[in-house]
Amino acid sequence: MHLRYTIRKNKLEYDENGIPIRKYSNLDPPGDRDTYEKLQINDPYNGYKDIVYTPVDMPNVDVDTQQVYDLWGSEALEKDYPGTTFGCEHGSGKVLFLKQNKFNEPLGDGFWFGWVEKEMPHIKEFIQQLPFKTIRQCSFVQPTAETVPHYDEPINMVPHLREGAPCQYRIRWSKVTEPDSEVFFLTRDSGATKIYPVLPKTTNTFVYDGSVYEHGADRGFNFYDRCQIVISGTIDVPKHQQLLDKSVEKYKEYVIYDKDFR
Repeated sequence: MHLRYTIRKNKLEYDENGIPIRKYSNLDPPGDRDTYEKLQINDPYNGYKDIVYTPVDMPNVDVDTQQVYDLWGSEALEKDYPGTTFGCEHGSGKVLFLKQNKFNEPLGDGFWFGWVEKEMPHIKEFIQQLPFKTIRQCSFVQPTAETVPHYDEPINMVPHLREGAPCQYRIRWSKVTEPDSEVFFLTRDSGATKIYPVLPKTTNTFVYDGSVYEHGADRGFNFYDRCQIVISGTIDVPKHQQLLDKSVEKYKEYVIYDKDFR
């Protein structure tokens, strides 16, 4: 594919101090990043080899999105495995956890819920191949509506994110979007410049930065049409960088660098 990314410019409104008038969704814990001054978007980016986004050199892994939807809505599942679902008020909607959630514990590493081994053990095996030392949150998510620029991680994770940047690993499945018409974007100017990465059809795993760059999506979907796994934790940096090198070599035309946003 010749298309590496799509870039779109948008007109924002600014207040009398030149600060964008915008919404904030980084409110967990309360007050986390509820004002412009608390965001990292104006910090220098020091990610590995200037990489902001790349598809990951991992094989496609299959999942039945209808099965995910059915599990997500299952009262019986929540009864058998308490804590498997959570209603996020900041854009993600209701999420389905694969591991015990330790969102606000940077070094947390919760147990795998028993339903994963029962329903989709291959997903657990796949995730365990990724270069994480600990995983504090692992969940299926799919916002049902547009999501404004935001960070997925609480502010106490930023030092770990900078150590491994880019290290936001995601696995995506979609029946409704094509690689060259992506709705997911990255930005570091509150959405004035949005870059929409292309994810090739030969992998559904990608990684991007969350230490400086915000991200969002122009529209939402239902779980049975499109969903992704969010994996958050501490990275084994040498193994991670080795995988980044392999991924950039294989998918060099899809890689987005910090300089591409300037």
